Formats: sequence, structure tokens, C-alpha cells
Amino acid sequence: MAPSPSYSVFWSFFSSRHFLARIVSTLLCSILIVIQPFSKYGGSLAFLALTIKELNFAPQDNLAHQLEGLVLNLFGGLTGIGISLLGNYIASLTGDTALARTIPAVFLAFICFFMGWLKSALPRLTMSSRLVCFISIWMFTQDPGAKSESSLMALYCVWLVLTAAFTSFCSCLIFLRWSTAHFAQDIASALSSLHHCLESNLQSPFQFNPDTPAASSATLTSLRAKAVALSSSYQQASFELRFGRIGVKSIKPLISIVEHLRREISWGMSFPQAEVHYSPSDAFEGTVIGFFRQPATDLGHAILDSISLVRSLVLKCYDAPAPVAMLDDSTINRAKDQLTESVQRARAALEKFCDDLDKERRISSDESSDLPPRAFNLCLFMISLLQMAEEAEQALNVAHVILHSYQTSSVRLWHPRLSLAWFGVAPSTILLEETETLPENLFALQDLNNAVDPSYRPSEEILQEISLGRKLQRNDIEDPGTKTKGLVRMLYRFRFNKIIWSLWNHPIILQARLKLHELVMSFKKSSRIDIKHAFKNALGVSMLAIPAFLPASSAGRQWFIFYRGQWMLITYIWVLETNTGATLRVGYLRIAGTILGALYGYIASLISQNNPYALVALVTFAEIPISAAIMRTSFPSVGVVANITLPPILFSNYITGMDFATGELATIRGMMICAGIAGAIVVNGFIFPRHARVIFLDGISQILESLTKLYMGLSRDLLQTFGSQGRSKQKTMKSELRIRNALQRMSNLITSMGDELSLVPIPTKKYRHLVRTLQKLLDLFTGLRKIRENIPRRETVIEVAEERRELISCICVSLFACEQVFLARHTLPQFLPSYRQALENLKHSIDLHIRNTREKLHGPMGLSLIYALAETNILTDIVETIDELLELSRQLFGTAAWFDGPLDVNTTRSLNEQIALF
Repeated sequence: MAPSPSYSVFWSFFSSRHFLARIVSTLLCSILIVIQPFSKYGGSLAFLALTIKELNFAPQDNLAHQLEGLVLNLFGGLTGIGISLLGNYIASLTGDTALARTIPAVFLAFICFFMGWLKSALPRLTMSSRLVCFISIWMFTQDPGAKSESSLMALYCVWLVLTAAFTSFCSCLIFLRWSTAHFAQDIASALSSLHHCLESNLQSPFQFNPDTPAASSATLTSLRAKAVALSSSYQQASFELRFGRIGVKSIKPLISIVEHLRREISWGMSFPQAEVHYSPSDAFEGTVIGFFRQPATDLGHAILDSISLVRSLVLKCYDAPAPVAMLDDSTINRAKDQLTESVQRARAALEKFCDDLDKERRISSDESSDLPPRAFNLCLFMISLLQMAEEAEQALNVAHVILHSYQTSSVRLWHPRLSLAWFGVAPSTILLEETETLPENLFALQDLNNAVDPSYRPSEEILQEISLGRKLQRNDIEDPGTKTKGLVRMLYRFRFNKIIWSLWNHPIILQARLKLHELVMSFKKSSRIDIKHAFKNALGVSMLAIPAFLPASSAGRQWFIFYRGQWMLITYIWVLETNTGATLRVGYLRIAGTILGALYGYIASLISQNNPYALVALVTFAEIPISAAIMRTSFPSVGVVANITLPPILFSNYITGMDFATGELATIRGMMICAGIAGAIVVNGFIFPRHARVIFLDGISQILESLTKLYMGLSRDLLQTFGSQGRSKQKTMKSELRIRNALQRMSNLITSMGDELSLVPIPTKKYRHLVRTLQKLLDLFTGLRKIRENIPRRETVIEVAEERRELISCICVSLFACEQVFLARHTLPQFLPSYRQALENLKHSIDLHIRNTREKLHGPMGLSLIYALAETNILTDIVETIDELLELSRQLFGTAAWFDGPLDVNTTRSLNEQIALF
């Protein structure tokens, strides 16, 4: 009898190495805490070893991640101890008690500021910087300025950090493997999704039923998310320790191949079948379907086989679980031969169809070069399959290189180079509690516009004007006039202010000034967010820590000691996130975790009655649901904060020997943690609000600006010679990648908006529609770039340059208007230049020149005719998408109307055509 699915799920969880490592680490750490001869080196705070273990040294997926976290966090913990010991030592040298309390407060504020900046600027040091703050808070607020207490507290903290680090690392040595192939598995998962999408779309163009199942929008959205995640997954994998035969850089080319295949499926295989009525009785449609079915099916299956082969090989060579298969050079060569033969047959069939159709048009003397919708869709489908075959061939070449390296290499240790790039990548050892709680610099869209804002740089006319003014002034200095003589003339020549002004505006110095200005602006843009986050971190801790540095006899100091206000400060640091929505989400999840942890701690204290065996058993038992929440749910912060709430409630009475009321102890700890959460919400939500909606609108504005530049670049490349397009193509592809990543970040921000409190309703549905529209526009631009590589330039570019210029201007003006609407939050003008009319003029001119070329040539135009028609079809889709974008902008921000009369289609079209004439 086969086991039930639920049993399999539970067994896979309880038998996982990660889960066992967490259980054993908690068990070991709890045992060391209750052994009095050993835990005495941790003093009354020995229970904090469990807290530090969970927050900084929790077991990870593999031993390489654990070792990296061990080194970085040990360095952070010892650094925090050293700095705090120095601050307390300096404070103990002063004779003034007020100054002795002030110095630790200043040190704590400075440490929190610097660590907040470090956390925001270098994500890999997030946990290390938090541990520095954790240690500093306990050492500075326990007894400020006392030298003996400071040394003893430093010894306690060393014991806490070492116990937490090595109990966790020992359990990981027992259960975890050295490394895992997460990046290879992500590549394989993306290839599987590609296989599914292509297989679903392969037969849809040949069916007459419009309800034929094809790849759904949800499947395509999931595929896009996987393709976007590959870049960050590669960054993490390239900066991690791992054992293996080959490095992750060998499969890096597959990232771009996956994205190119996804875009082909997105724009080349999505036909509006519902708008075209197909009839099985149509003889022409039946002929077209019969002509293309077999070559398209053969080519599609060859591409599918290539994708499956590459997926299996990647999993095999990176030691990931994979189906057993015999993979060698002959297997790859057979797949290449099959793909090449299928491509040749499909290309020959497409060329024959185009030639026959062209001959028929010559005989019929049809004035239009348009094809019937069915035939045109099938031609586009074949073109898309041919382009996907090129990408599949590149994937097979990459797979061949990987297999050769795997067969000729031995197992070795792959390690990263220590650099700023390594520190700037967030490691997988950092537990991101939500997808939107990323470092704030990841939300900044500065990568879309690497250069400084052009408004800061004077134009060439202004530079010439400055230079001309300098020359005129120099002439004025050299010829002061005939009336100035003697000493007066000499003094006039040495008017230092004019000399300095002349040197200051010298062309060489002027260029140096502009370069320096660009560097300063770049630094401001890159560091502004980091410094702001650091200031919020230091401000909140300083305000909450004021009672800790009051005189010992004051009520505030007594309150801080009795209620253990350190938990309030620590919680503030852990909850403070980069935007208001993320802080609120983390805040209420941590409040829920605090309540659950306090309830369990209260019940467990009543049961254990300070019995060490019972304490260890109950803490270990609590690790089971906590690990399930951390490892298998989308809200791991509930488990984390519940885990750190337990130790002070369970172990305080046992370690100190005092008898606090269990209910009171649980209530006090819960109140302090909730107070820290409330402080973070107040600072990030009201004092320094950074709402996800504001970030989203600014980000959409920058994305629209980048899309405008991308389209202008595509148009510029179209009018240039072929020899100058190599570097521009690489730049275009990088720009496409940056826009795609920015759109994914905007999707994450929409999720964060749902956690914010706002008096104004947030139209999240419209925002999601907006992101999908911009993603569609980006895919269309990519398809336009690839189609334009094969169009006939003379008929479609050179002879219609004026019409193209008009269409480019209209599209750019519309995109610029949308950009300014989102940037300034103003209404959209009622009428804009008509890009539809410009497109109709371009299509008419292209038809005319193609007809003239057809009359001059004796032979058929071949595939160039299909590519020319495909370009006009994509331009039509671009125009429709911009229409959708303008309509969304009007719905979100309104319309600045100046025509109040009744509008119908003819009136609107007439007004647009009149505006287009200006």
C-alpha cells in the first residue's frame, strides 16, 4: 500500500537534514545553558546563547553557507565586543558620572548609525552588523561606565557568541552536506517551465477551436518570475563556497537563453484567435495548415528534446537529483543534427510558401501586400520557432562545454574572491522574511539611468556661450581703452576677480568641473538611501535607550533595568525595514510570534518548575513547530520571534535563582518586544515615511523613461549602418535586462502596498495591470529588435524615413507624457499626437514601395516580405499597448480636458489627425 501524500510530506520534512540540524543545535545549546559549571561563564544572561543562535547562527541549507555565516558573524560579534569594551573603558577613565554615562550613549548611537549604513550598503553584512548592535546594546546599557562590570560583561558576551556559533556548527557538521546545486536546480526549473509552455503552444495555431488549451497567462507569469530570479540566484551562487567539478559560471549563458526563449513564446506565439473566425471548410486555411503542420511539429519537438537534454545534463553535472540517463557527446551531437535538419525543412517550407504566395500576388495584381490573418499568424509562428531553434542550438553548445568540463575535471573547492561585489550581494544565509523586505538600495532604480540627470549638465550651446563670454572678457582685459593710462591701466590689468573668472571658465577646467559634478551626484544618489536608513537606525535606538543612561537612582533607569529594556532596542533594530509596508508586515508578524512565544513560555514554565531536564525537553519540542514555520511557510518571522521569546521566560529564574512570577515575566518580555516593534512602526511610518506607493510611482516613471530611451535606441540603430550596431546591440540587451528586473521589483512593491495603512484607497489591481502592460511593451520591443535584423532596408527604412520619423516622434511623445504623469502625479493631456495615423501612413508607404519592388524584380522577394509584414504587425501591437498604457494613466490620474463637446470616434480621430500636423 502506497503511503498517503500527507504522510510523505511530513516524513520528508522530519527527515530533512536542515530540520535535524536545527533540532540538534537547539538541544546542544539548551544543555550547555542548564549545565551550571559551564553556563556560569555566561552569567545571568547565559540564555541569550539561544537567541544569538537563532538570529545569527541558525543552521542553513548546506555547510558552505553555514561556514560563511560562521566566519562573518563571529567577526561581527567579536568586533562588537571590542568596540563596546573600548567605549566603556574610556567612560571609566572620567571622574564625572554624567560624562561616564554620556560616552557609552554616544558610542551606541555611532555604532547603530554605522551598522545601519553597513546593513543597507553591503547586504552580505546584514547579520554581522545586527550582531554588533545586539552586543553593544547589552554591554552599554547593563551598567554604563563601570569598568569592572564592563570586563565581566565582555567575558559573558564572548561565551554567548562562541556557544551559539559552535553548537550550531557542530550539528551542521553532522547532518548537512557541503554544498547544494540551487542555481542548477533553478535553471532546470526554468527549462521545465519553458518546455511546458512551448508544448502547450505547439499545436494551438493548427486548431480551429478557439478554446484550444494553450499556455495560460499564469504559466507565462510564473515563467517570467523564474527567469528574473535566475540573475540574483547566479549572483548568490557565484559568491558561495561549494565543492564540485565545474563552477556556476559555466552555465551562466543559459540565463540569457532562457530569457530569449521566454520572450519568443511571449510575443511570437500569442495570437488573438478569438478575434479571427476560422472555418474548417475554408480551402485556403486547410491548405496552409496542411503545408505548415508537419515541419512546425518536427521543429517544435526537436526544440523540446533539446531543452529536455540540456536540463538533464545540467542536473547531472552539478550533482543535483536527476533522472538516470546516459548523457555523452554522441547524445548531444544527435540532438544537434535533429535540430539542424528540422530547421532546414522548416525554413525551406516557409520560403516555398512565401514564393508561391508572392507569385500568386503578382498574377492577381493585388494592391495590398497583407496576408490573410491565418496565413500571417502561421508565418509568424514559424519565424518564432526558427529563432527559438537558434537559441536551442546555443543551449546545446553550452551543454557540450559543460559536459566536456565535467568529464575532464576533478572535484575542487570553488570559493569567491573577497571584494566589494561580494559584500554587496545578499547571501542565501540571510533569511528574507518577505519578498519585499529587501535592502532599500535594491528598490532604487538608479541602474536604469547610470548617468547623472541630463538637466545637471549644460548643453553645448550654453558651454559655447560661457566660452564666448570668457573670450570677450579677455579682450576687455587686454584693451581697457584709450582713456585709461599709467597706474590706472596697470591696476585694471590686474583685476584678479576677472582673471580668476576667466580661469574658472576655461574649457579644460570647465570639463573637469562637470566630471567632478557627475561624481558628486552619483555618490549622493548611491549613498542617500543608505545614510537615511542609518540615521533612522541610530535615532530610534538613541531615543528608546534614554532611560538606560539616566542616573542609577532615577525612576527611568530603574524601570529600564526591571523591564529589561534591551529587548525593546533589539526588536527595533530587527523590525526596522526599508519601507513602511515592509515594516508594518514584519511588525505585526513579530507581534503574533511574540504572543505565541509568550503563551508557550508561560505554559512551559508552569510545567517544568525550573527542572533542567524538563526545560531542555520543552525547548527542543518547541523547535518542531518553530522550524516548520521558518522552513515551510511564507511568514518565517513568526517562528523566529517566537523562538527568541522563549529563552528569557524559561531560563531566567533557573539561571538567576530568583522566583519571578511566570505570568509577569512573560508579560514583561512580550511588552518590551511589542514596544520595540511599535517604535520601528512609528519611525518608519510617521516620522520618516517611505511608502511603497511613492517608490512604485517614481519607479514606473523611471521605467517609462528607460523604455523611451530603449525605443529611441532601436530606431537609431535601424537608421545606422550594420557595421556600427554591435556595441549598440549589447547596450540594448543590458537595458532590456535592467528594465525587466525593475518591473519585477515593482511587482514586489505592489505586494508591500497591501500592508500599508492609507486614507486614500490604493488601486493595486490597476497597478498590477500597469506592470503587465509595461512588461508586454518590453517584450514587443525585444521582438521588434529581432525582426528588424531581417527586414528589407531599402523598401522599409530608407525610402520611408520621413514616415518612420513621424511614428517615432508620436510614440516617444506619448511615452514621455506617461512618464511625466507618473513623475509629477498630474493629469494626462486630453489629446496627443496620433501615432495610429502615423502608423497607417507608414504601412501605406511600405506597401507602395513593396509593390514597386515586386514590379521591378523578376523573382520573388522571399522571406524578406514576411519579415517586413511581421514588423508592421509588431508596431500595431506596440500602438495598441501604448493605447492601453494611456488609458491606465487617465484612470489613475485623470485627464486635462480642453474640449467639452460630445466626442465620438470620428471626432477624436479628426482631432488627433489635426494635432499630428503640428
